[in-house]
Amino acid sequence: MKGIDPHIWGAGRKKQVAVKRYRLLWHGPNRPRIELQRFRAEQALGKPLPLGAQVHHADGSFRDDAPLVICPNQAYHRELHRKMRIRAAGGNPHTDRLCCRCKRSQPRTEFYAGAGYKTGYSPLCRTCHRIQNKIFHARYMRKWRAARSPIEHP
Repeated sequence: MKGIDPHIWGAGRKKQVAVKRYRLLWHGPNRPRIELQRFRAEQALGKPLPLGAQVHHADGSFRDDAPLVICPNQAYHRELHRKMRIRAAGGNPHTDRLCCRCKRSQPRTEFYAGAGYKTGYSPLCRTCHRIQNKIFHARYMRKWRAARSPIEHP
């Protein structure tokens, strides 16, 4: 980009994305820095957190005084976040699922079940699944017709 100030277009550098971080505390010589949420969880337990344990904010906020849940592993922590998203969409986390396309909470019966899916259910509700299949089929047929059309030679 000749003639343009490099500070305007970034001179090819990637933009830095702000990451939400928790406050750090100076803990001691063996563990110089520790996140405040982990410190609070360890104080409640009375010992260091087990290896692989995660701290979850029960209300979803990043506040220092937010209620905490100690999760034994990442899978349980992910499950809590899934249930929070369903509840925020107005559903019951025990009977409903969240469609990844339309973001609506719907009963599990509105999702295709199958062993090929990681969770046992399709990530799309039946309506979005049909829409996606129509789009895919239209693209496929367009390519198929283009491949079958005779090629004109000069």
